Amino acid sequence: MTTVFEFKRTVIRKSKTAKLLEILEKFRKYEERVETAIREGKIFKFIAAWDVPRIKHELFKRGYIETVANPFYNLRSVLPLYNLIDAAEPFNDFEQALLCKILGDHQPNYIWTEQPWVYNWYDNASIINKLEFGNVNFWLKDGSCHYIRMINSKIKKYKHRIKYPRSYDVVEHKETENFQKDYRFTAATSLVQFLNDQEDIESWFSKENGTVYYSSLEFALKVIESRIRRIKRPDDTNNPNYETKKFHHQWKKVFKAHEKVVIQKQKIVCGFDRAVDFIARIAKVTDHLLRYYPNRRHDGYHNIWLLKPTYSGEGRGIIITQNEKEILHHINHNNQFYIIQKYVERPLLIYKTKFDLRQYFMFTVDKEYLRCWWHPVMSVKFASEEFVLDVFNETIHLTNAAIQVKYNKKSNPNLPIEHLWTLGPLVMYIERFLKKGYMWEESVVPAMKKAISQIFFACMHEIDLKPGRYELFGNDWLITDDFETYLLEINRPPSLVAYNSPVSEIVCSTIATDIIRVSVDFYEDPTASTGQFEIMHEYKISDLKSGRVRKVPCWT
Repeated sequence: MTTVFEFKRTVIRKSKTAKLLEILEKFRKYEERVETAIREGKIFKFIAAWDVPRIKHELFKRGYIETVANPFYNLRSVLPLYNLIDAAEPFNDFEQALLCKILGDHQPNYIWTEQPWVYNWYDNASIINKLEFGNVNFWLKDGSCHYIRMINSKIKKYKHRIKYPRSYDVVEHKETENFQKDYRFTAATSLVQFLNDQEDIESWFSKENGTVYYSSLEFALKVIESRIRRIKRPDDTNNPNYETKKFHHQWKKVFKAHEKVVIQKQKIVCGFDRAVDFIARIAKVTDHLLRYYPNRRHDGYHNIWLLKPTYSGEGRGIIITQNEKEILHHINHNNQFYIIQKYVERPLLIYKTKFDLRQYFMFTVDKEYLRCWWHPVMSVKFASEEFVLDVFNETIHLTNAAIQVKYNKKSNPNLPIEHLWTLGPLVMYIERFLKKGYMWEESVVPAMKKAISQIFFACMHEIDLKPGRYELFGNDWLITDDFETYLLEINRPPSLVAYNSPVSEIVCSTIATDIIRVSVDFYEDPTASTGQFEIMHEYKISDLKSGRVRKVPCWT
């Protein structure tokens, strides 16, 4: 007769055998999955400080397996294989550790990284989200300063140029001098434009109530007239240059006059006849100024500048000021590099609040083509306080998501507390409240595409044309109150991390999904969907290598 003890031992032995068979079957399926991924070249690796879950999700959907250096605190070297298999469930950390254990040291086929050095380190990878450029660095603050200036210098027609705030890389002494000249000239033009734009300009001249002597305005007008004459007649040796240090004392008076008139709203000491002459000259000079320098309209009147740390991102360390001495002090005494950039004082406002746009473009290289791609999905990034020019708080002037996410306030009940919109509400606002919905498609989008095209044309001969390489860039754009579109910054790489916002989640997920559609699906099958990415330009690799494509196809 079988005892209860023997029965229990038999049951345990059989259950252990069944469990072991279950574990072995489970392990066999994981081995088959890994073998299939290796055979199909579907092993990917992340080498990045920030995770992008949507990228991983899309790769997993396509049968990819991730290899990582230390999965789940190196569980593969801590847990016995039996326990690892038993605990493995779809997409949990134990499964990841198990897959890595089976993979061993197998090299990845697809690499997602933020680090440029990965490009050469994993030379045998089929796909890497990095490109290698030659003598080009348009994505750095100092690089874009020089690069966009170079591009615009080669474009004859103003309408084809990239609108980019005047910027100076003050690592170079010459650039510091150029900034000082610009600062002085902008003080003069701001004073003159301010007076020209006053409906009751006559009231700004008063012999009895004026406090600002008219000689400062006279000098400002002479400066602008002299600059315009140099443009019209560059060989005129009799045209005095008032922008040199020789006129230092006159410039100090212009700075004071600018502050008193524009900021403090004081009047100019001047009799009636002289005022009539000044008013006529102001109108004429402003007309000529904006004819030769159309972007000066967006300078506004306050002569405000941004001091940006060259190698910092997300708005960190930016200084906003209209004081030249403060700018020069930071440059000379702070232990870091800066660029100085003119602040665009006339932005388009939504509910009296400043905003800018984050938009994405991409370059890809396959076996046949180098392509430039455009993506229409954008995020609208708001400041958290109403726009004013007499207070320089970051809550008013800096629209970086990483800055504004710190502030739990909003400037208007109609704006979200996360300070982010998708594109739809912006276009609707422009249509409904500004009655200029047509400007988005007719002016803003074409300006963005034209700028991206010019950058692509300028750098395409500097790209290493290795198939399976691509890179995403993120542009920050500012729209002015007259719907001109300024490129503020190019980000490499742009963050695809959602800032605890539904909008950020939608935009980042859409971009990430479409990246995989282009870099995997379209790369393997040119008839596959690319999501919302659209090809702007494409050139055959063979034509580029043979020199049949000229360097600047649309510089006119």
